[in-house]
Amino acid sequence: MDSSDVKELVDDMSGSIDDLETSLAPLLNASLSSSTSKLPLLDKAKLYVLATYAIDSVLFSYLRLNGSNVKEHPVVQEIMRVRSYFQKIKEAESGPAQRNATLDKDAAARFIKHGLSGNDKYDQARQDRATAQTASAKRKAEEFEASAQYGSQNRFAGMAKRMRAEEPSVPVVKADDASDEESTPGSKAEKKAAKHARRVERKMAKQSPADTRAAGTEEEGAAAASAEAGKKKHGPRSNHETFEALLNGPIPKKEKKKKRKSKGEVRQDMEDNRANEMK
Repeated sequence: MDSSDVKELVDDMSGSIDDLETSLAPLLNASLSSSTSKLPLLDKAKLYVLATYAIDSVLFSYLRLNGSNVKEHPVVQEIMRVRSYFQKIKEAESGPAQRNATLDKDAAARFIKHGLSGNDKYDQARQDRATAQTASAKRKAEEFEASAQYGSQNRFAGMAKRMRAEEPSVPVVKADDASDEESTPGSKAEKKAAKHARRVERKMAKQSPADTRAAGTEEEGAAAASAEAGKKKHGPRSNHETFEALLNGPIPKKEKKKKRKSKGEVRQDMEDNRANEMK
């Protein structure tokens, strides 16, 4: 390095020192404690730390210029300690970090469940709630499926359609199966009633008009018996018919039939008619 360069560097350092003395004049003319007494707490800490760091830096530069091994000197540890205070002052200026505390619902549920395990009353109540929720979900699913399948009608009409769809279809009776159906109790009763009706017709053809009227009464009784046997053949109503009857309201009452005459009364009427004809 040339001597001219060294001279220029020394001149620059001398000018920097003069500028530093001018800047530090307010602090050097009075004691440090009196200068910091009017400052806020954070600014006071900054001033103390900067003054300490400046002294340590000047000492470090002096030792290095004299050729000392500064790496093993205690001043290095002091400089590192002062630098840690810079970080603390920076954290104090930025304020405490905001914590986004959130509740882990799954973890809380596990803790509560573990704490309440072994409680028979709680276990039974939880089981009842689970059963009720399952039944409610199943019912809603069935209603949704029924509304999607049978249209968005009222609830009773949808149920009627569903019951009608669930009923088994009536089988078609073929001619080959007629002989099998004749062996049923209903077909026997109809056959017997028809035979009785033919017998009454033959008697009416042979008897007089008065006897014909009396026999007509017997024919009405036979027809009523045949109708009653037919009703027994059909059996009870299906679920759909019962539901439709509930929707349509109460069934109107039929008029009471006239009381059928007994056989003795029929014979007495026949004898009275014959006696009247003979007079």
